[in-house]
This record gives sequence, C-alpha cells and structure tokens, in this order.
Amino acid sequence: MTTQAASPSGLLLHLLADLSRDPALVERFAVDAVAVLQQYEVAQEKLEILRSRSPARIAGAVAAEVELLLPVLTKPPQEIVGWPAPPAVQIKTIEPNDGPINEVIPVTVLGKGFASNATLTFTRPGAQVQGTGVEVITKPNGVTVLTAKATFKVAGGYDVTIANPGTSDSGTLPQGFTATSK
Repeated sequence: MTTQAASPSGLLLHLLADLSRDPALVERFAVDAVAVLQQYEVAQEKLEILRSRSPARIAGAVAAEVELLLPVLTKPPQEIVGWPAPPAVQIKTIEPNDGPINEVIPVTVLGKGFASNATLTFTRPGAQVQGTGVEVITKPNGVTVLTAKATFKVAGGYDVTIANPGTSDSGTLPQGFTATSK
C-alpha cells in the first residue's frame, strides 16, 4: 500500500525554514507578510501566531504540522507515492575489475536482485561480450553473488550489465570492467 506524500505548501514549517536562511525573504516578509504567507499558502491565522512572538505558540503550530506529517515520514520510502523505488537489480562490485584481452577471465559480481537465470553482458562501443558459465547464489543477508567467465577481444572500458530474462529488470555498472592490452 502506498501513501500520498503531504504537500509542502501551506506549512509554516517551510516558511520558517526559508526565513532562517534567506535574508531577502526576511526583508519581503517585513514589508508584506501577507503576500509571503500567500506565496507559501500559509493560513492567515498563522500570521497571528508569528506576530505574537511567542516561542511556545510558534513551536506549537510547527509541532502540529510535524504531527500531521508523521504518518508519511515514518513510512518506508518505497511506500510513498512519488518516491523512486530502488532498481530491482543492483550491481555493487565486480572482481576483478580489469583483465587482459584474449584470456578467459573469471569474474565475481556482488549485488542484489539477480535471478537464478540472470545474464551478464559487458558492453562498449563496437564490442559486446557475454558472460559464460553464469551461476547465481543468493546469500541469507540478501546479497546476490554471480560468477561467470568472459573473454575480451577489444581493449577498453566496458559497462557491466546484469539482466533478469523474462522481465525488464536489469542493472548496469558503468565502466565497471577494463580489458587491457597485454
């Protein structure tokens, strides 16, 4: 279930935060507080709270706003509408991250979300290398380990991509591997 994030408009909290770091806004507020409140969509009654100069009243108004936001702020990010979900396939590291051309190089890729039938591809302009003998193991802590072998014919930097066949799930580590000349 997702929760719609609260709109930042109308919050005294946002106005106070901006006032604390924007001297030009302070000057505009001193000249025409009502116009600034309208810009921030803050209710007129909150101007009276500010004019009271009572720290307790101002803190109470802000605390009430924070209380309204708590249901959203305490949700995991993936449950908040508009919050980007982490990619399904995440590549953290590849070892080794370089090796000589024209030799079979065993590689180990660590990350998350690799399917048991995942594919490993190394890509650079004008060259693409498929990993062979791909094996995937998911550890109890959720880390996925992919082992494979690759032979490069062209030297240079390669993007490393792991894809889960039958889905649109893939992850790329840009310039994650460098094939070197002997």
